[in-house]
Amino acid sequence: MSELNSPQTRDVTSLLGGAFPGHTMQRLRTPDGAYRYSYVSAEVQAAFGLDAQALMAEPAVDHSWIHADDRARFVAALEHSAQHLTTLDEEVRVLLQSGGIKWVRSLGQPRRMDDGTVIWDGVALDVTDRREALMALERALSDARRNEVSESRFAAIATQDVSQPLNALAQAVAALETHGSKTPGGVPPRWQRWCASSKTSPVRFLLHDQWSRPTRTKSKSNRPHSLPFATP
Repeated sequence: MSELNSPQTRDVTSLLGGAFPGHTMQRLRTPDGAYRYSYVSAEVQAAFGLDAQALMAEPAVDHSWIHADDRARFVAALEHSAQHLTTLDEEVRVLLQSGGIKWVRSLGQPRRMDDGTVIWDGVALDVTDRREALMALERALSDARRNEVSESRFAAIATQDVSQPLNALAQAVAALETHGSKTPGGVPPRWQRWCASSKTSPVRFLLHDQWSRPTRTKSKSNRPHSLPFATP
């Protein structure tokens, strides 16, 4: 008896068929490069909406039930497996008659016949639930990364807002030191007189002078406005 559709294959089918979401199969690649199925278990109907008898009756298949974006990759994997006799292990999307899709993991171990035909004894597993869980996890991780970036930007903006008054403070102190180095006693006479009359330290005077300058209105007096700081 030919190895195609052999009793051993049917024994595997009887053991596995119905025990998992998917089906067993025997796929062939003929020497002219055509693909066909010598055996497909009946579970293919419930799992993927395909007719097992119709598949086995086809002299060649074009894998039209596989999503167009996955089909070329799947056929390329078949070709590589047939050439090198390496295990086939690919996940593709199968188009359902209802318009939906299912993710399928196709596994098969190839062997070459004397005439050059390559046979895969394999299974096709419905892995839709696992794929959807993985995609949901990827979306959650992507959202978390976006939120992390947003939080980092917010922190950068907050740091910038805090750094502006700190920079102004540093500039004010530097200006005080610069002016002080040019006059006896370290503080210009005008500031000394005003600070003495208002009981305000020179640093507080200069800080108020630096920070209130953009919004200060002109005054007839040369003396600065009242300070919002508490007297030392």
